[in-house]
Amino acid sequence: MEANNLSKEKWKELEGEVDEWERTKPWTFTPLFIDPDAGERFNGAWPQLPCAQGVVAVGLQYYHLCKILLIIYSPNASLVGLAGVRARKATDAAIRKHIRITIGYGISNSHCGNAMFQGSHILSACGAYVVDPKEQEACVEYLTSLQRLIGWRTDKVLKDLREQWAL
Repeated sequence: MEANNLSKEKWKELEGEVDEWERTKPWTFTPLFIDPDAGERFNGAWPQLPCAQGVVAVGLQYYHLCKILLIIYSPNASLVGLAGVRARKATDAAIRKHIRITIGYGISNSHCGNAMFQGSHILSACGAYVVDPKEQEACVEYLTSLQRLIGWRTDKVLKDLREQWAL
């Protein structure tokens, strides 16, 4: 479905389904520990989000990917004027929060290769939202470590990100 064909009703339905999954997921689908401010800002380290099983980390990463996509394709994303500027700042910050959490799940659950490489996919699609140079460098370190630790090729993602960040 193309973004311009996504009605407000359909978007609300999708958002409701994602939120319902979050509300009704089994208690076992939670990290062993989560800081209440996890992902709010980059403080030099990714959030620590250890899970009892790798499948839990991956499932939670998909939840955060869904939240990113809902934010990007929100029918309210095209506001103009001062309201639009304010909304854009808030949505960009929310996207960065979900990116940080996704990477945090991967790093905290390095025993699960699938959880490790999900951050690469998120950065490939949404890395342009990362604007802080220190956070960008941490993304580069994360992607470089993926290639070293699990052999996941990140050269193209790194090249694309560096191009985007240079704009």
